[in-house]
Amino acid sequence: MPKAVNLSFLGTCSGGGPLLNRSCSSSLIDVSGPVWMVDCAEGTLRQLMLSGIKMSRLRRIFITHLHADHCLGVVPVMSNLMSGAGGTERTDLRLEVYGLSGLRELIRTTLKITKLQLNGRYAVHELLHPGETPYPCAQEELHGNELPGRDIYLNSLGYVFREPPQTSRLELTQIMDPINRNKEALAKIGFSPPFKVIDHILSIRQPYTLPDGYVIDPPSQIPGRKLVILGDTHDPWAMKDLAMDASVLVHEATNAYIPPNLLRSGRSSGPPSEEAVRAKAISRGHSTPGMAGEFAKAINAQRVILNHFSARFQPADSSPSYTWSSSSRTPRQHHGRGRSGDDDKARVIREIERQATSAWLESSDPSKWPTAVAAWDFLSIDIREHEARDNMNADITDLRDQRNG
Repeated sequence: MPKAVNLSFLGTCSGGGPLLNRSCSSSLIDVSGPVWMVDCAEGTLRQLMLSGIKMSRLRRIFITHLHADHCLGVVPVMSNLMSGAGGTERTDLRLEVYGLSGLRELIRTTLKITKLQLNGRYAVHELLHPGETPYPCAQEELHGNELPGRDIYLNSLGYVFREPPQTSRLELTQIMDPINRNKEALAKIGFSPPFKVIDHILSIRQPYTLPDGYVIDPPSQIPGRKLVILGDTHDPWAMKDLAMDASVLVHEATNAYIPPNLLRSGRSSGPPSEEAVRAKAISRGHSTPGMAGEFAKAINAQRVILNHFSARFQPADSSPSYTWSSSSRTPRQHHGRGRSGDDDKARVIREIERQATSAWLESSDPSKWPTAVAAWDFLSIDIREHEARDNMNADITDLRDQRNG
C-alpha cells in the first residue's frame, strides 16, 4: 500500500484575519519526506513551528496569488529555513518557490531592504498568463542567494498535485497451481522454468491464457491520489479538466449565508439571503460553500475541505476528528477535539458544511452531514488512497494532538 500523503492546514482565515484562533492562508503537503507548502501568509512561520513539522523538510512553496494574506510570510520562512547564522556555508538549492509574476521582485526587494543573510540557494518560478512579461532572471538582477527560475505560461491558476497510477501485486498463491499444471506445455513454448510466464504477463499487461485455457489477469492499476488546492476564486471552472476525480478538493468558502434562526440572537449581520451573499462573494472574487460544493460535484471529488473563511466565521471552541466512509463519503466524528456543542460558532460551522455537502452530493438526509469539512488551523488529513473507504480511511486529526501525544 502506498504511504499516506498528509495534508495539513496552518491557516484557514481570509484577509480579514488573522484571528486569535485562525491564522491566514497556508497549508502543507507531506509526502513522507519532503514537505511542500501552499500559500504562506504573514504568521505562517510561527504556525509551522507550532505544528511540530521540521522546518528542514520544507522544499517547495506554491503561492496561489499575491494578496497579502497568501504571500507575506515567504521571506520569514526563508530566513528561518536558510539561516546564515553559524555553520558551514552552503551553495546547494534549498528552496523552490512558485507564484505569479512579481513574486521574484517581492522576495528580492524584501531581502535587500531587510539585509537578511541566507545560507544556500533558492529559485523562484513565475507562473505567467499568455502575453505577460516575467520579472528578469539576468545575473545582474538576481539576489546573491538566488538561482534563475523558470517562466511557466498557463491559462488558469490553481495547484493540482497528482500521483501516477501504481500497480497492485500479482496474487501468486492463486496462480501457482494453474502454472504448475501447465508446466510441460509452457516449456514447449519457451517458458522454462514455467514461472517465466509471470514476467511475460507483467511485461504485456494483458490477460494471458495458459495452454489448458486458464486465464491469468495482470495486476490491476491503483489510481494515483490527486490533491486539488485552489486560492481565492469565484470562477474555478478553467481548472475543471485538470481537477477531475480529485481525491481531495480544497476550496475557499469566504462568505456564507447563515439563517438567523441558527443564532441565539435571531439576527444575522450579513446580507439578507443566500442569493445576496453569493452575489457579494462573486463581486469580490470569492465563493460560498454552495459554490464550492457545485464545483466538487462537477469534478467528482472524493473529499471536500473548505477554507479561507471570513473573520465572521470563527472556528468552534474545539474541533473534531473524522474518518471517511466509502459508501456515503461521510466523515464520522469519533474522538479528539469534539465540536458537538450548541453554541453559535458550532452551529455556524455545521451550517457551512451542510451547504457545501448539499450542493456536492445533493443529499437531503441530515444523517449524512457533515461530509464537506470546514478546516480549522492544524487540521491534519492522512490520504491513504484515492477513494474514501472504511478499511483504508483518511484519518482527520489535529497536529497539536500529534505533537503532544
